[in-house]
Amino acid sequence: MNKSAKRLVCLAMMLAVTLSVTAACADSGNDVLQEEYSARRITNFSNLCRGGELYLDSMQRLNFIDFTSMNSSLICPYPNCAHADPNVCPSFGMNICPVMYENNIYYFTSQVEYEADGPVLKTYINKADIDGTNRMQLAEYDNILVADYTMLLVYDDKFYFCPNTAVFDEYANMSTSDRSDMCLYSYSFTDNKFTMIEKLCEGYSCGAWIYGMYDGEIYMHVNYSDEPYDYMLVEQQDFTTEFLKYNPQDNTVSRLDFAVNYASGGYLLTSEGVGIYDKMTLHFPDGKTKDVPWFEDAVVYNGYIFDRISQRAYRISDDTMYVLNTDDFMTEVVGYENDMYILRSYDSDAGGYAYAAVPEEELIGSQV
Repeated sequence: MNKSAKRLVCLAMMLAVTLSVTAACADSGNDVLQEEYSARRITNFSNLCRGGELYLDSMQRLNFIDFTSMNSSLICPYPNCAHADPNVCPSFGMNICPVMYENNIYYFTSQVEYEADGPVLKTYINKADIDGTNRMQLAEYDNILVADYTMLLVYDDKFYFCPNTAVFDEYANMSTSDRSDMCLYSYSFTDNKFTMIEKLCEGYSCGAWIYGMYDGEIYMHVNYSDEPYDYMLVEQQDFTTEFLKYNPQDNTVSRLDFAVNYASGGYLLTSEGVGIYDKMTLHFPDGKTKDVPWFEDAVVYNGYIFDRISQRAYRISDDTMYVLNTDDFMTEVVGYENDMYILRSYDSDAGGYAYAAVPEEELIGSQV
């Protein structure tokens, strides 16, 4: 974005700011924190929290950028740290699904242990202080595979996730080609407890996507195949896609007869099914609905639907479409703070994310 280049904060440069930015956010008050954490999705490419975002750099160090100041900092309290040694700098080692909750950062680790009955994948949830220090291992669960691509949904005092069940082959190696299943789990911060809620699918190459929450229910989909993966690529796998929702209040999972595209901030975007691209249905916080154009990668902020792929914005109030004043489809709207839209793009030259805070008149271009 040429007009806002001066606002860009290139993460690869690792600005020398103190952790006080992150610590100040931790003092927001319980009411604010509870409201913010009530429905928050965490993925390997999005981890919004406390008016900013946690992110990993090219060295897998954990950082935080504050969207108000647009300053970024490593999760490390040591002023003279070179941030190069994983045995010294606490910004290392929290790269699998880091979750900022209250005044701590939670994250996963795992290791394979060989027991009398065979190998077991031990998966642990760990906790550190907000600056990455004082780490401790908490709950353990066997044979669930949590990786950087695993999605989480934080709601109240729990987070929900859909890991693959770990499977080992005859040589005691973890196998990604054998038939397995995928289940919905929760972890309670209050009780320090994992709970397996329900098996969602079983087959080959299982995958899950959590969209978010709408009207108190978590929306997601699963993919699976009845055919093993062909490493010679002679035949493509045929996949089944199922859309689901989970109600935490009555602990039920329901299959849906429509496709889900987005669920966050009180809005839900749905369509008639996979591969149907003529329109979408926007569900408002009050339950009302309206038809809107199809968007491939949509988010809703401040009365607009933004699409990263087409780089367009649709104003919901009057059904007006606009072109975005952005460089390419790699630029996306990730937040709205202090009357400014937060843009994130990938700087291939620097090998890291770049952020910009821009006003509406600078972001929204001409009407289509």
